[in-house]
Amino acid sequence: MHFNLAAASTACCLPAQAVVRELSDPLVGAENIEATPAGVTFTAPSLAAGYRACLWLRSGVRVLVKLGEQQLDGRRAAGDTVGPAAALVAPQ
Repeated sequence: MHFNLAAASTACCLPAQAVVRELSDPLVGAENIEATPAGVTFTAPSLAAGYRACLWLRSGVRVLVKLGEQQLDGRRAAGDTVGPAAALVAPQ
């Protein structure tokens, strides 16, 4: 399972290293922790580890679960491509 922890903005959040340090705690159980320009990404071996991240993180603003990824067609209007793309990655 892949989780993406994103900060609201650079101006109002703590440095990403604070979030990395909190996620590195063995009680959380996060793996593959990486600071990125958009926030901090990590993987969790279970949904319970994702819930522990939500519970124990103090520096992170929110925890987002990445459900899937789909390339959009840039030649078409966004409304024409986002709906069908979301249907392809939505859980069945």
